[in-house]
Amino acid sequence: MRFATFNTSRALLLAGLIGAVQVLQIGGATAHRGTFDIAGALENTVFDAQVAQWSLEVAFSDISTVVVDGPLGQFVGDWHVHEDQLCVEFAEGPRKGFTCETVAMIDTDHLRVGETLTLARLARARVVE
Repeated sequence: MRFATFNTSRALLLAGLIGAVQVLQIGGATAHRGTFDIAGALENTVFDAQVAQWSLEVAFSDISTVVVDGPLGQFVGDWHVHEDQLCVEFAEGPRKGFTCETVAMIDTDHLRVGETLTLARLARARVVE
């Protein structure tokens, strides 16, 4: 895996990955918090993520690994759900450390994490051993 060097623009990009949530309103559709299985919606799923003008691919495994891949590089961390929050921990990079943000369901294929991150489901796969 490749870990890119980090600078201010990368810090701003990934800062949007995990932002604060207050009121969730997208295109007239209210997002619903805490009324669905967050882990079930995330595990074994790949999402297209929109943060400001950036497009990222975010993959959540069922073994709590998250991989964020975008124009500034690839970042690997750990994830888990605590109540209605997605918690991530990155060993390196601008989001180094542990953070949690509220997750809300927009519809069956779209989630909102914090104020600035929208996840749109790309694929769902089960790992078969």
